[in-house]
Amino acid sequence: MAKKLLLITAKFPFGSGETFLETEVHYLADAFERVQIVPIERVTGEPRMLPSNVSIIVLNSDSQNTSKLILLTSVFNRDFFRELLRILFVYRLVPSPQRIKTALVSLFRGKQLSNWLEHKLKERSETVLYSYWCNDAAIGLSLYKRKNSSMRTVTRAHGWDLYFEASSIHYLPYRNMITDQLDLVCPVSEVGVRYVGEKWKCKNKVNIQLARLGVEAQNPPTTQPELFTVVSCSNLIPLKRVHLIIEALSLFTEVPIRWIHFGDGPLSKELCDLAERILPPNISWKFMGRIPNQDLLQWYRGNPVSVFINVSETEGIPVSIMEAMSLGIPVLATAVGGTPEIVSEEVGSLLPKELLPEDLKKALEKMIMLSANEWQQLAQQAFTNWQENYNAEKNYRSFVAWLREI
Repeated sequence: MAKKLLLITAKFPFGSGETFLETEVHYLADAFERVQIVPIERVTGEPRMLPSNVSIIVLNSDSQNTSKLILLTSVFNRDFFRELLRILFVYRLVPSPQRIKTALVSLFRGKQLSNWLEHKLKERSETVLYSYWCNDAAIGLSLYKRKNSSMRTVTRAHGWDLYFEASSIHYLPYRNMITDQLDLVCPVSEVGVRYVGEKWKCKNKVNIQLARLGVEAQNPPTTQPELFTVVSCSNLIPLKRVHLIIEALSLFTEVPIRWIHFGDGPLSKELCDLAERILPPNISWKFMGRIPNQDLLQWYRGNPVSVFINVSETEGIPVSIMEAMSLGIPVLATAVGGTPEIVSEEVGSLLPKELLPEDLKKALEKMIMLSANEWQQLAQQAFTNWQENYNAEKNYRSFVAWLREI
């Protein structure tokens, strides 16, 4: 039985992203004698608080150090040649310069991690290697596992690292290598499990296992707010389509509505300017920026919310929706990725992916027209859905049991 875990992240516990790991890391720490976290991107600043048996290995390798000469050496690599054939004859995609470059860069970065593990990893027989993202880190674990077959290796797969359609080039590299080599590939949604089995076109499907995420229990407000209050929580990037919320709210000219958004990003100023320009006086709004996850949950506990909105173009299963439901908040969300697994008419409403502002306005109008009893029923069903399917204690304890036993 494994005693140690090496967890590979993007930047966690640095920065303010990957907030969902703030919960999972405590379950990992309880299950293993020692947990080491390896962020593979460049990090700065102070890390977040961690359990006492969790330590950090900072690589700060220059992930951009992919010169043409270095990449050229990968052209003659057998793995790259096989991947090129898969692009052509299995995925039936055009081997565009962007796809070729992606395959070369990912292989190079995967080899960097594999080489680092070869030189640095000790106590191999007692260690499980776990990549939180099915990205270049998972490719690195695959290359390392090929040379060290006794190692236990696992990756999660969420949304952007799972669906080809979530990539601007409709392609994710070395999926066959990942499923062939790793002991477990764990999509966070049922639709993700099906997608891996069908669309990755991999030979090995027996190691694909659903592993849902989860959030901790909360003390949800039990009353509907007097002022209809809408909350959204996401990065301000094109994929999240927050402009649709603004445009839908601009269509309400008389009904008083309060809108609060949590999160920031490169579109922050543009979206603030849009809200300032088109939202009428009956819509009060505020961009709260990015705040620590515990502060967000504290805000929820002190501020009743009528409905949570997510209008993303693609998703895994958003942790933000799990958090809303753990507080008994009904949800409106686009039917993309794994979202239909968590959102239904019983807890709110699913919206079409090709969403228009008018569609969102109609969905909000239905929520506004609910009686107190109807809203309370939705809120209770949202809470029950979280309790049965997205409870952190249940989901993470099951997952760490797999990690210990593989």
